[in-house]
Amino acid sequence: MSSSPPSTRFVDAVEVVLAAALAPLATLAWYLPGGLLSPFRWVVLGLLVLAVLRLVRGPRRPWGRGELLAVAGFAALGALALLGRLRYPSLTHTADLSHVVVALSGCLAMLVLSRRRVVLWGLLAGWLFAAVMAMTVGLWETFTHRHLPGNGPAKYYGRWKGWNQISSFFDNPNLYAYMLVVVIQLALLAFLGARGWWRLLAVAVLGLALQQLWWTDGRTGVIVVVATVILLACRHRIGRWSVVIAAVLLGLGMWWRIGIADDIRFHLVHMWEGRLREGDSTMVRATLFKAAWTMARDSSWLGVGPGGFAERVLLASNPHKAKRYTNPHFGMSEVLAELGLVGLLILLALLVGASIACLAALRRGQAGARGRRALASMTAVMLVTVPMLTLANSSWLRQPLTAAHLATLVALVVQATASDSKGAQELASNW
Repeated sequence: MSSSPPSTRFVDAVEVVLAAALAPLATLAWYLPGGLLSPFRWVVLGLLVLAVLRLVRGPRRPWGRGELLAVAGFAALGALALLGRLRYPSLTHTADLSHVVVALSGCLAMLVLSRRRVVLWGLLAGWLFAAVMAMTVGLWETFTHRHLPGNGPAKYYGRWKGWNQISSFFDNPNLYAYMLVVVIQLALLAFLGARGWWRLLAVAVLGLALQQLWWTDGRTGVIVVVATVILLACRHRIGRWSVVIAAVLLGLGMWWRIGIADDIRFHLVHMWEGRLREGDSTMVRATLFKAAWTMARDSSWLGVGPGGFAERVLLASNPHKAKRYTNPHFGMSEVLAELGLVGLLILLALLVGASIACLAALRRGQAGARGRRALASMTAVMLVTVPMLTLANSSWLRQPLTAAHLATLVALVVQATASDSKGAQELASNW
């Protein structure tokens, strides 16, 4: 059998390198040029071009129903974003439209390129490198109480005793918490599916990421991590029983005000009552969701367009104001307002449909090897926790980190649901 020509091998290598660059560039985006000069956007464009070339010049492989539905869903979201921009040109921004286009382009590119498992390895290697970079800075912040100039909350340091929220390369600790949750989920995937020193590396990354998450004060991130562990435990009967027993013990501890259970009760009550406290984060998010719903309704459920939320939330016609806040503080509110209820339902359908496809692959026995089972189940968990995770940061659609996260999810789904036996065997053998 003749080997591939040098030009083909070069293109293959470029695909892997560009895929590996996504997470690091998203991590460094705050300190890199933006707009047309954004390195992250050029990498996404490069991946999209390579995906088109692979479709045109590569060997033909029939597209499955799931892949066609995914393409249709991404295209519909892009069409809704463009429609909103055209309908409300004075209350939307081309820059915000470009954020949506970049995120969808990354997803479409990965839908094609990640059929080659080495592209997924490149993506995961990029996340590992980005995690090492970010957590190195995070540790420096933790022990020195110093911060990079882009850390917004750092300006409050010294006003309150013990105030030291870390944000690494990000402008907001909540966005760093978002990244850390993705890193933790990927580390759990590696721990469940890998062997030998890879598993030890996963444990090290997991432990350090948990420490960093604590110092971001990202409560949503902690909740998502707990939900991830619970969902993973529910894969097996003993895990489900463990979850039930733990829930009963936690409930009794809350009732009798014992130890850490009482602390958890306090925080849960505080968050619930926060919906009635002026300025509390729970009330802010609830109020902004009501504003998003009103915007979606007034736009005939098709959305007010990219960037439209920030433009409209402070208008006198908006009955739901949350003081000075112009960001939705919940990714689903952002999608609801700017892409409409139609866009939100499409996004949720893509997430649910992809998670069902992963679980179906488990039932069909495609994920027979240990690594394949871990990949399918962990990918399903990552998909269903996306809406909850979007509560972490003030904005979602405009973040390069969001685009990198979604592209990675697409790649994981493609490999988790791969039906060709040769590809499945090769993937399993590399865990």
